[in-house]
Amino acid sequence: MYKVGFYGGKFMPFHKGHLHCAQFALGECEQVYVVLFYNTLEEQRILMDEDLCRFDKQFLDWRLRLLVIQRELAAFPNVKVLAIDGKKAHAYALEQGIDEWEAEAHCVVEAIGKFDACYSSRPDMDPLYRLAYPWAEHRIIDRDRSIMNIRGTQIRSEATMDSYYLLPRTYQHLLNKSVLITGTESCGKTTLARKLAKFYSTSYTDEYGRIVCEEYGTGQPDISIYPEFIYGQKMLEVKARKEANKVFFCDTDAIVTNFYARLYEDTNIELAEYIGKFSRFDLTLYLEPRGEWVSDGLRLHGDPETRKKNDDMLKAMMAECGATNYHILRGTHNENYLHAIRLVEEMLRA
Repeated sequence: MYKVGFYGGKFMPFHKGHLHCAQFALGECEQVYVVLFYNTLEEQRILMDEDLCRFDKQFLDWRLRLLVIQRELAAFPNVKVLAIDGKKAHAYALEQGIDEWEAEAHCVVEAIGKFDACYSSRPDMDPLYRLAYPWAEHRIIDRDRSIMNIRGTQIRSEATMDSYYLLPRTYQHLLNKSVLITGTESCGKTTLARKLAKFYSTSYTDEYGRIVCEEYGTGQPDISIYPEFIYGQKMLEVKARKEANKVFFCDTDAIVTNFYARLYEDTNIELAEYIGKFSRFDLTLYLEPRGEWVSDGLRLHGDPETRKKNDDMLKAMMAECGATNYHILRGTHNENYLHAIRLVEEMLRA
């Protein structure tokens, strides 16, 4: 058992191999320091070269990398996560006439003091570790990559979603794609959301306003409870994102809630309008009311002329909120289902 351990890297991105190495160190040390190096010359070189990095660069921001590491290791009281600015190490290297590796080692010792063991999964780096930290034992974890055969260079060279299952859950939460399924009443939104969620083995949201309406036994609840629809729908989205498998599906949004407020109460809800303007989904599917209208005790507008008028009204409200980039589905249930799958696949490959 070591008293203090050190595990450092760029973590671009922090993947399951890194997590495995950190957790192994936690089992051998009373205290472990996980150190993120950012703004290094190597990091800048990688981010500048499109051939070296196809991974979405917004998810390689050092602040986000730090948050991912902190969240993944937050359950372990004997770990401390730190970040060291590579610009500081570079300035020290120039000042002292030494190479970057030696300068980074100096910054590490300055930040955490001396330690008993340093960790990596790189046998080829052993000479450098011994040179930089001669007092510490270099512990090489998963030397032959038999447990976690993952490399950051491999992840960065591929499209972001291709590496989804190589990343820890925190990163997956950030990468999960949202699909909004919207439209007026009896257009097939709920059925399509549930079908797609089943197909992709993932999560979806029900229409929260409908849940509340069923509790009250009416399709026209009092305007005073409309804010509950808005907050409830957003919380369902947060929950669905956390439970998702690459993609999750949302049955309606704040704009639809505001649509019903205008339709039934002749009232505009500013909160719904605000949330509608700032809620952005990775893909929006708009179902036109082409199928048979189904009366379920809560729906009120079944004649074709009114359905068309309501459809135009909802599209206009979406335009008011800047939600104009959506795909219209106007086929049969199965045609819409197959069309939706094609669009989701295109989004995941993009």
